[in-house]
Amino acid sequence: MLQIGKRDVKISNLETVGNYAVQPTFSDGHSTGIYSWEGGAAGVMMIPIPRRGIYDGLKGRTAAQSVPGVTGVVITVEPGQIIAPPPDGSSYLGFIFARAASPADAETALHIAHRRLHFDIRPEYSAMETHAAESFDANRGDPVSRWRPRRVGH
Repeated sequence: MLQIGKRDVKISNLETVGNYAVQPTFSDGHSTGIYSWEGGAAGVMMIPIPRRGIYDGLKGRTAAQSVPGVTGVVITVEPGQIIAPPPDGSSYLGFIFARAASPADAETALHIAHRRLHFDIRPEYSAMETHAAESFDANRGDPVSRWRPRRVGH
């Protein structure tokens, strides 16, 4: 289910089709393809964003795809993209799909595959430095230090 050669196209929605399939809708507007399962169970995990930062890449995709029952790993973010978990963000890193004999087996496969993925997410700012700014407390008549973050570098 890995798409090659098409850039900046993401899964924007995932809908169930009856009790037998899912149909993704992509950011370029197309929704061709219904992914069904015959017997057994199927599952999809929306890969959560663990922390705010800049997505730089992924390790472990092959290991995740090799988990028995996993049928696909789709990453929908692009390197260099600023990502954030809810409530600041409103998307996912991607999706993991699985099929198995039972719902519990499908869920287990999804969780094992997720643990094999390692996302490189760097801070938005390379370094933070604090400095004291002197102010005067009119009520007490003495200087008070207030700490403020300051962006350093890039």
